[in-house]
Amino acid sequence: MVKYYDESRFLGQNITDLANIILTGDTRQRWAYETQIFADAMINQMSITERSLILDYGVGIGRIAKELIHKTGCSVIGVDISEDMLRESVSYVSHQNYTAMSLHQYQNMVKEGKIEVDGAYSIWVLQHCDFEPAYQTILRSLPKGAPFFIANTINRCVPVIPRGWADDGLDIRARLRQDFNLTRDATNDLEKHLPENHYSRVFCEFMCKL
Repeated sequence: MVKYYDESRFLGQNITDLANIILTGDTRQRWAYETQIFADAMINQMSITERSLILDYGVGIGRIAKELIHKTGCSVIGVDISEDMLRESVSYVSHQNYTAMSLHQYQNMVKEGKIEVDGAYSIWVLQHCDFEPAYQTILRSLPKGAPFFIANTINRCVPVIPRGWADDGLDIRARLRQDFNLTRDATNDLEKHLPENHYSRVFCEFMCKL
């Protein structure tokens, strides 16, 4: 973990400010179509139905959660370290099947055995976050055999103080292999939709908890 982790990087006054935090030149181009691509892939691979309770770790403004609920009628718990993101996600998703929770609130409910989800996903999040607490939260939420979907850059890009980004050298894929079986590598399905000049090497995988 980088010593001076900068959570303030994910603050904003409105949905436009918050979207701009996570949208760069190539991610802005992806935003319009990858939401549907990811949602459809998760629905099929993770067998998401109206009876499913799904964790969106690093929900942001809720673009994936909104799409999943719209397509399946499932329930989604959105967790984020940013209270601003959570506030706007409630407005953006705007559905009774969506619940926004702070990381602390969600961790306490998992610890007390009050929540066990049917599946989880984390999209363009674990590359940026304080990894181990985030990862353990996801892991403890899932029963054995439950599906997990991740889309992530191969290298870490952690916000640090003073303002900047750092790679702490953590191999997220190797860490995941300790607790999950790979069920489908969907990286090629994603990369063929990326702009030719996209700057990050990525992986996109479905797995199930051991």
